[in-house]
Amino acid sequence: MTDEVIIRIRGTQETDGGKPDEPLEMVAAGMHYLRNGSHYIRYEELLEGYNQPNVNVVKFTASRFEVIKNGVISANMVFEENKKNLSVYTTPFGPIRMGITATSYVLQEEEDRLSVDVRYVLDMNDAHASDCELHMEVLPRNREFVL
Repeated sequence: MTDEVIIRIRGTQETDGGKPDEPLEMVAAGMHYLRNGSHYIRYEELLEGYNQPNVNVVKFTASRFEVIKNGVISANMVFEENKKNLSVYTTPFGPIRMGITATSYVLQEEEDRLSVDVRYVLDMNDAHASDCELHMEVLPRNREFVL
């Protein structure tokens, strides 16, 4: 895997109503490095209505996926299969206490492609909020995405 990468993140959530919300998708340029058996992906995300980008670092291994957000939105979210992790998601409107329980986590590592699939249950302030899926694909900058 090269240092300069393109990251595609696609997420869906299903609230208690039973119908999945429209998928959210984001594509960004970033950097990848491998250190002590952990993959690190760093990218910037410009949030609507704000001039300062959020700096995001995704760290993952075969058993753990972690998202660290710094900027307008701050959070340290940890996804581990069959384990509940607590996090505080800080927004300009105030903090939200979140619980994240990953029900499925699959990492696929290839020479020029990384793929992560996570299914998880999200609760906010101790109440079930949604069932979610996240798919992240990381490719060298000179390669196109396969849908």
